[in-house]
Amino acid sequence: MKSFRDILNEEIIQGDPDEMALPYADTLAQNVNVREIPSGSNRSPEIDRYFDIVGLNNRNKGNDGYPWCMAFVYAMFNDFTKKLGLKNPLVKTAGVMKHWNKADSSLKIPVSNARKNPSLVKPGQVFIQSRKGGGHTGIVTSVNTKNGTFTTIEGNTNDKLSGEGHRVGRNTRKLSQSSLIGFIDYFKGNRSEKFEKTISEVVAKAPTSYSTEEYVDGLSKSDIKDIQTFLKGLGYDLGDFGPNKDGVDGEIGDKTTAAINHWKSKNGMKPDSVIDKSLYQKMVKSKKSGSPSSSLDRLIGTGSTQAPKKKSFISKVLRAAMPSMFPNKLVTIDPTNTSKDSNYIIKRAVVESTNSASALSDMLNEQSVFNKIRDFKRSSDTRLADIYRGKTTTESPIDNTGNQNVDIKPESDGKTIVQSKPEIDIIYNKKDDSFHLKAVNTAAKNIIGSDDIVKIDPKDLEEIQLAFKDPSTVKSTSTNPVTVSDKDFYESILKAVGAPITSENMKFLQAWRQAEGGKATYNPFNTTKKMSKDSGMTNYNSAGVKNYSTPQLGIQATVDTLKLGYYTNIINDLKSDAGAEQIASNIDQLKTWGTGGLIAKVLSKGNVNPPKIATA
Repeated sequence: MKSFRDILNEEIIQGDPDEMALPYADTLAQNVNVREIPSGSNRSPEIDRYFDIVGLNNRNKGNDGYPWCMAFVYAMFNDFTKKLGLKNPLVKTAGVMKHWNKADSSLKIPVSNARKNPSLVKPGQVFIQSRKGGGHTGIVTSVNTKNGTFTTIEGNTNDKLSGEGHRVGRNTRKLSQSSLIGFIDYFKGNRSEKFEKTISEVVAKAPTSYSTEEYVDGLSKSDIKDIQTFLKGLGYDLGDFGPNKDGVDGEIGDKTTAAINHWKSKNGMKPDSVIDKSLYQKMVKSKKSGSPSSSLDRLIGTGSTQAPKKKSFISKVLRAAMPSMFPNKLVTIDPTNTSKDSNYIIKRAVVESTNSASALSDMLNEQSVFNKIRDFKRSSDTRLADIYRGKTTTESPIDNTGNQNVDIKPESDGKTIVQSKPEIDIIYNKKDDSFHLKAVNTAAKNIIGSDDIVKIDPKDLEEIQLAFKDPSTVKSTSTNPVTVSDKDFYESILKAVGAPITSENMKFLQAWRQAEGGKATYNPFNTTKKMSKDSGMTNYNSAGVKNYSTPQLGIQATVDTLKLGYYTNIINDLKSDAGAEQIASNIDQLKTWGTGGLIAKVLSKGNVNPPKIATA
């Protein structure tokens, strides 16, 4: 019998398969109850431990941790091999595609081969699949060669086979699944019937600490559906999941979590992604209560509780400038439409300084800004004004207006104490194609000088429209394009690909910009992507590199190019914050882009000083 320490090939786990069977199966079975706490956070003590093993700090991410399916797989092999004094043969990474690309090719089973011969798929193998924004992975526990299916244990999943779920799951997948890439066998040539049978039986029989009906924190899937129906009645967009394609599917996904957080924030609660019985009871109480401040009828207004499906042109928060009204400031616009009146779109925004050293007091002392806004024409939209004043509460397009930390009265001594960032509602009137804004809290009133509804200055409309309309229909309102800082440009790219904004990720993008050089407008990485929505797009050079007319279109073009499928390793390394040098080592993919090894050279010289992004 071979010694467990007698590793003949570091890519294959060596040992007596019969004796390895139970330690491996037990390791998997001991993790069947791992779940996110709170759901949707990618966090829990055990999930954080997985990332510790893979070398990432998940704790500094708060309630928005890293996707953890690959960290789960790596940790399972690490726990198992540690028990037996063996070396973990897996690539130490939290990136699914990085794992696949760097694994020994002799251990890989392409999915095309597995479909032709299902018997190639064995318990203990790692499966790899692609998905939008990255990949998903888990461990095979049994195989049914007759019907072409295999069962798994996998992290970051749910009963819908999601690659971004809330727990460890035991799922059944089909070999015909189009997203499957293949399998990796780290026990190749070192198996036995007992080994495979033990894995199948032990993992399948491992007891869960929750019933199949219980979803999370005492809530059933039926409870989650009730919450989703409640949110849909308030107009929240939960996607097109579920039997009715309305987002009511009993699963807590990204959109449901975002909607719950927004509702909690608007109702004086911390938007912490916690979804439990207490929250459910609050929603049920507000639905059943007849009081004006909490009844469901008041929140959704009269009419149908089923809000029409909205087409979203912006998947995440949009950051835009309003140079006339708020010089040197940005507004961060929540994409959720809180209007219950089909004639209006209303979105909440926070005014933020572009200068980190700028204090709020400095903003309040900008008398020129105060005078400008004070002199803006007050809105003549009397119906909208009446809605905000509470004269037509049954037709209110605002979700609980007046109760969302809106305190626009000074303290008794005449001084106003500002405790939060200025918040405003941006209002689009579809009928007359006009935009207005209104102060939501004290800080915003102090800037605007009034809690009246005011029209937005035409100079500010160009970027604001992008949060409300199809960009292809937006017409420029100014010959001077709105300025977005280089830092914002880079950060927007990272956010759009789902990567954290870290010093190493920013360093990589800055080094990339330095390697590319060039003066194509709003195109620091010289993409040739054609943007049909950009009527002002032109060619920068004969190679087809584009000049874009706005920073938003340049950012979108860059992101669209990155997501084409040729740059998966780069995106995954960004998402796992692998480090600037590691990301730059993806030479083959960077050659496809056209930059090749130039980024690595910039980094090796230790002087990252990129040129400014060219503007129109």
